[in-house]
Amino acid sequence: MPLTPLHYPIAFIIYHVSKKNLSLPVLVISSMISDLEVPFIFFLTGGVIDRLILHSLIGGVFLGVPLTILVFYPLYKLFFKKISETASFKIESYKNLVLSSVLGVLSHILIDSTQHPYNPLFWPLSYESFYGLILFGDLVIASNLLYMVFTVFTLIIILYALLNRKGFLTQIFIE
Repeated sequence: MPLTPLHYPIAFIIYHVSKKNLSLPVLVISSMISDLEVPFIFFLTGGVIDRLILHSLIGGVFLGVPLTILVFYPLYKLFFKKISETASFKIESYKNLVLSSVLGVLSHILIDSTQHPYNPLFWPLSYESFYGLILFGDLVIASNLLYMVFTVFTLIIILYALLNRKGFLTQIFIE
């Protein structure tokens, strides 16, 4: 995805498909956490690549999930709890927290693998890029199409939240 925030609609969809049984804040964070590595990997490789560990299935699950949990708890105290004092965050169990994290991280990795030129999907087993999921076999078409689709989905969600009577931030990040 060209812009990290455009991964948000997938978190929103997963949350609603789960019949609101997962944690939307955790899904949102985990659906974007993989992109934390982009500037570091880009710098470390001199710009040769910009994705690696957190954009692989193994690295995403084994590093992305703990990172999500580490990021979530401070954000919960500083942000999420303040925008909705009464909201239930669906983190009653560690199992729910981990499942929400895994689904969010994997959604990011799989979406990116459909339209990025370097997809280390099977790292550390292989540094080779996996192109088997590139939409239409064309990186430019796939990237442009996903950019447009996810931009439209994001705008629809924002418009819905603005038109609804509940608080905007509560709807976007909590329920």
